Amino acid sequence: SMLRRICKYAAPLRLIRPMELEIALPKAVDKISVPLSPAEQQRLYQYVQENPTARKIGLLLGLELGLRIGEICGLQWSDFDLKLGTLKISRTVCRKVVIQTPKTRPSRREIPIPKQLLIMLKKLRGNASNATWFLSGTESKPTEPRCYRKSIKAYLKQATVRQVRPHALRHTFATTCLQAGCDVKT
Repeated sequence: SMLRRICKYAAPLRLIRPMELEIALPKAVDKISVPLSPAEQQRLYQYVQENPTARKIGLLLGLELGLRIGEICGLQWSDFDLKLGTLKISRTVCRKVVIQTPKTRPSRREIPIPKQLLIMLKKLRGNASNATWFLSGTESKPTEPRCYRKSIKAYLKQATVRQVRPHALRHTFATTCLQAGCDVKT
């Protein structure tokens, strides 16, 4: 509409030739993130349980705790309290390995870890130091979200779960919570 108005203004002033504009605007594509079905969630859980690694367990942290991909990449073993069964979110990793505080103040939170996930984490911990990054397994640097996205894509394929964006795991968590009777704000 702005371009049409400019042309209608400029033509009488002889700045341009009179013209009629036909502009087709691109159709808006809804990018609704469809949560994983209970069957897909079960297949993913079984896939991780067969051979649990930190990177695979990261899938369950998104699915069962609602963590964002940057929050998963920003986890260190010091964030897990395996005795109390809680996880403290205090940092996130952005592109090119920029470590910062989480997205919003409420994003800094302490989350209870489900029992089965806690068992897997205890077995996986071994003698890793508190300063060890959870996904990379090193103290030097965390895993970059871009690289972890590629791993997630491969894991979903291996688990015979449809390809979804990592954020769909968070949406699945929220949907599951609502179906269990949690209020929307929570």
